[in-house]
Amino acid sequence: MTSDFQQANARDVLDEFDDSDSLPPFVLPTVASECASSAISERPISPLAEAVSSGDRPQLGDYELLRELGRGGMGVVYEARDMRLNRRVALKVLPPTAVLDPKRISRFQLEAQAIARLSHPHIVQVFDVGSTRGTHYLAMQLIDGQSLSALLPTDANFEIER
Repeated sequence: MTSDFQQANARDVLDEFDDSDSLPPFVLPTVASECASSAISERPISPLAEAVSSGDRPQLGDYELLRELGRGGMGVVYEARDMRLNRRVALKVLPPTAVLDPKRISRFQLEAQAIARLSHPHIVQVFDVGSTRGTHYLAMQLIDGQSLSALLPTDANFEIER
């Protein structure tokens, strides 16, 4: 019998890669069998996300995770508290399955470096980048307010001016 944790990790692997060709060859059979044994159709929940949603406040390095803010192609963003400086931050966390793809970790680190070099009132500041127990994270300035998806109409089409 496959545990809920294994099933979530298997689905995370499939969701995190654009196509099966980018998966390491040894991963696909395991992921496929774990997904096939799962009757769960909901979005995969990582152990961190599950802990946060249950009201726990897990720690990742020097950060206490408070609540999930959103999910995207690169991972999950949490509101967190920097315990060293006692300030709220946005903590972008790669899923644990990212360690299977060195290119993904490299892209994540390049993203952090690129953002850190920018200084503009409309771009968040990067405070920290690191990893703890194999989980990679990026601590950024937390901006209060609505998400962009909440502000835009669902049927909006935007044209790019050239």
